[in-house]
Amino acid sequence: MQTENKNTEAILVLERQIYNYQRANAELQTGLGERSLLQKYGLYLLLFGWFLALEFMKNWMGFFVEITDVAYIPIVIVFAVLLVLEYRRAKRRRETMEQIKENRHRCNELRQQIETLRGRM
Repeated sequence: MQTENKNTEAILVLERQIYNYQRANAELQTGLGERSLLQKYGLYLLLFGWFLALEFMKNWMGFFVEITDVAYIPIVIVFAVLLVLEYRRAKRRRETMEQIKENRHRCNELRQQIETLRGRM
């Protein structure tokens, strides 16, 4: 597309860049969707239930079944893995938020450039 004014072409290019940044932000924000309470705490509740089941077996059925402290090791391992995964998820979320902020900042800079170009016209 050709126009008579070079500023108009520059404005169109800048507006296209703004559109690309906004689209990138929209794609990044879809990955930040909130999880339900069951998704957030379901595995922790399962671990707690596992712990309660072991305590029940130890306290009430200890006469029939011998449960040692070694039985609690898998619970601790799974809990540690869950904590690491939660940390990584939070870190990824922070990085995504930083990218979104950078894209917004770039959009604002491009809008200012458009305003200066329109001021020259």
